[in-house]
Amino acid sequence: MFELTHPTKAKLLDVVVLSQKNRMPDENPGAKLNFEVQLSADILDTFDPGLKRWLFMKGAGSESAKQAALDGIPEASDMPNLTNVGMKIGKFPWHQELTGYKLVVDHGMGGKKSDLEITDGLLSNWRFTPKEGGTVIARMSFESANVTEAQFGRLAKMKSRDIEAKFLKPEEAQQSLPGGAQTPAAAAKGEDPASWPFPKGTKGADQAPPQSATTENVKGKPAAKKTSTKPAAKTPAAKAADKASAQATAATAAFTASAAGGKAH
Repeated sequence: MFELTHPTKAKLLDVVVLSQKNRMPDENPGAKLNFEVQLSADILDTFDPGLKRWLFMKGAGSESAKQAALDGIPEASDMPNLTNVGMKIGKFPWHQELTGYKLVVDHGMGGKKSDLEITDGLLSNWRFTPKEGGTVIARMSFESANVTEAQFGRLAKMKSRDIEAKFLKPEEAQQSLPGGAQTPAAAAKGEDPASWPFPKGTKGADQAPPQSATTENVKGKPAAKKTSTKPAAKTPAAKAADKASAQATAATAAFTASAAGGKAH
């Protein structure tokens, strides 16, 4: 994302008051600040990776670039020369809005307490003009819905003048990477993401789910028939063997009873 973390020379072209009709008497109005700043062409990579290569290239370059090299002026970019497109395109718009930015107007020796800070700003209305030597002139608007009376007074004195400004991007919230996601409850307990969906200490953490939980019925098809638990039908030979065994058992029992009766007499 676009960001200027060090004080950079910029010209404050205009200061516009933004006020809603339904604004309460004690509410501060907003402001729209128009800037122009000359930057290295490398800044174009923060808008699109191919934008700089489309406008600039490495090469012999123009006479102005050669003279700059002879004068000992350092190159602003590793691709200082304009391409054919870069020489013909001139100023062009770039439609992109960047939200949550902080504007800091640096007051040098005065320290941070004397710096002018406006938060929750919107950067938009971009216009770029590529220049030979590896630089680009950028124009943009910074809008904020809450600017105090004291800040307006200071901005009015800066209008049409060069200032030292920083544009700081918002702090990005950390996002969970795919594969390491945790539920809010698991994260609060400090559980290992690898245990999801069976956190430690719960039933099923170290075992597979019951079979009933993995059975699916396909819509439009009958459910599979349950396997019968009845024993298989016996063959005639098996039935005959069972009958003979039963008869033998009965005969043995009768013999045993008869022998016991003879001893009794």
